[in-house]
Amino acid sequence: MRSSRIFINTLILIYSTVLRLSAQQEINYDFETWWGVMSSVQVSETWALWNDVHFVNDLFFIYRGGLTYHPKGGNFNTTFGYGHLRLTTPWSEGDLIRSEHRPWMQTVYRLPSRDRWSGSFRFRFDSRFIRDLGLEDLKESYSVNYRFRFSNAIRYNWGQSSLGNFTFSTAFLNESLFNRGPGPNGVRHEHRTHLLAQWGFSDFTIATGYVMRYINTSPERANINHGPVFWLFINLNPQKGRKPDVLEYPSEHIH
Repeated sequence: MRSSRIFINTLILIYSTVLRLSAQQEINYDFETWWGVMSSVQVSETWALWNDVHFVNDLFFIYRGGLTYHPKGGNFNTTFGYGHLRLTTPWSEGDLIRSEHRPWMQTVYRLPSRDRWSGSFRFRFDSRFIRDLGLEDLKESYSVNYRFRFSNAIRYNWGQSSLGNFTFSTAFLNESLFNRGPGPNGVRHEHRTHLLAQWGFSDFTIATGYVMRYINTSPERANINHGPVFWLFINLNPQKGRKPDVLEYPSEHIH
């Protein structure tokens, strides 16, 4: 399958770069648990409302909304939105007291699916307006940074389960994130890998799995954050009880 070869070659390139960087750094390991509730509500033949909430203990909370355009017969969709975050600080002992405003947009291209395999590529751009830190308190000012995010996903649908009225699928996701901009940012580059098991019902999908995040804070130091993922994804069409004509996936809504 041509799309699988593209995905594998991209994955090899990403991981060879990450391993080359991490071999020269002091690595710190942290455990985290990632919770998320995501939804897509179709409001017309080509438009859907995006809402989601993500939370990682002692790190961040985000609410994000948006509007997604699905062209008829197309293999891509585009979303514009806004997110509000609460972040921890080095001296708040895990309390989420630092605010961030984040206008964002993304485009997802879905590879033509074959048999049970499907894949996608996603580009997301974040404008991050983050409240500045003092030595032991928050300043009134904000700094701006820009984050460029490139991700790919491959999914395998195992089909209808004989144990109940649901489908079972697995997904493997990879994403590289690059921070740029005039404001101070402690993370130059980050790479995330998700491995998910997904149970799909009529209007929602339960996804659980594991995430590993390589966070390049400086040429000398990096963090590897890892832990379980628990996500609920809801896909609705309130128009006369119809099922959604346009489907979205948890991999397109990852924070």
